[in-house]
Amino acid sequence: MALKNYTSQVSASRSISWIEDKLAHHGARQILKEYTADGRVASIAFIIHSNGIELPFHLPARIAAAEKVLRAEVRRPRKDTYKHITQQAERKALPGFCSATEEKGGD
Repeated sequence: MALKNYTSQVSASRSISWIEDKLAHHGARQILKEYTADGRVASIAFIIHSNGIELPFHLPARIAAAEKVLRAEVRRPRKDTYKHITQQAERKALPGFCSATEEKGGD
């Protein structure tokens, strides 16, 4: 399995702001970020109202899963390769769920 645009240089905080803007634009309310003990975003939760019903969503970051995929793609690691992979996984973990929306005709 490959990650879309896995070499992104966009910071995790900027990606999260972009995600929040998209969610709000599409009617999300009560957007909440949950953080890990070391200050990284662990998940985003929000509510969307549809036909008078509140639909709650909880989207985990899955940083460890993204890191596992990136590590599996390394053929000949250099000195700092795994450090960079950890940073890259954090940048890509949350935005990954937005790719499907973008490809299906979202804004």
